[in-house]
Amino acid sequence: MQIMLARVNGASLQGLHVVDTAAVGMIADRRKMNFERQAAIAAEGAKEVLVRWLAQAGAPASCQSTIVVGAPLHEILEQVKTPKPDLVVAGITGAGESKAGTGSLAHRLARKVPTKALLERANHSNQFRKIIACINFSETSCEVATQAHRIAIQDGGSVDAVLAETKKCLADLIILGSHHHSPIYDLLVGSFTSDFLNTLIARCWWSQATRMHRSSGDRSWV
Repeated sequence: MQIMLARVNGASLQGLHVVDTAAVGMIADRRKMNFERQAAIAAEGAKEVLVRWLAQAGAPASCQSTIVVGAPLHEILEQVKTPKPDLVVAGITGAGESKAGTGSLAHRLARKVPTKALLERANHSNQFRKIIACINFSETSCEVATQAHRIAIQDGGSVDAVLAETKKCLADLIILGSHHHSPIYDLLVGSFTSDFLNTLIARCWWSQATRMHRSSGDRSWV
């Protein structure tokens, strides 16, 4: 999906894979090997796999491939700082690919990434035919409506606007705004974001109010 979106929007594309230090540490211990040496081996292997995967997926020759070793969430957030992409695309679940809800990494990424994010499911079609725009009349809702309309035109889809209830809506894509509250706020008031992510069955696009005044299309995606 990210390759198709980048092609349609004329955006540059970067493939990113994070080699988890926890996994590297366990393998190094089992092999009685120095951690740095095992990390280098893992990174080299991951680089070969990522390049091959991007080529098989039809990525353009200009697509960059980046491998880093570290804690996945931390490294992803670091990678999107400079240069800051217009969109981050990530899998909605891990290898288990559960039918509902998000994986722990996708859950935290959606809440913390400082840009728009698309959480993808492997078993969904490439085109967004049915789009749900979640509107609560906040400033972010303007960006939600704009993105929903733009994607619908791009894919020849339709848009339905809903105020709150999304669990019973069958859609290819659900778009909603992201509000970054403090942990204390979520503890005292509760978090719609957390509840929503725990039951999500469709692909999801997160929009930021800070992106409202951009005049050009998305140009750089991770």
